Amino acid sequence: RTINLEGPLRACVSNLKAVLNEIEHSISIEEEGFRLLVEQSEIDFDELRRRAPENWYIEAEEARDRGLVLDVI
Repeated sequence: RTINLEGPLRACVSNLKAVLNEIEHSISIEEEGFRLLVEQSEIDFDELRRRAPENWYIEAEEARDRGLVLDVI
């Protein structure tokens, strides 16, 4: 996302604070989803949060073995 700072300095501060608030809220929503995803699995939230930015991918059998899915067809 590109943020353009134009106009009075006070307006720039307000715009930056609004964008920062949006980012922080989005992170909170993302982390809530991550917590629900790993609930009752062998993967803890910290591992998922650490590996997610790397586009972490696991095979279906590993997802089953670690409790993310019930079974693989």
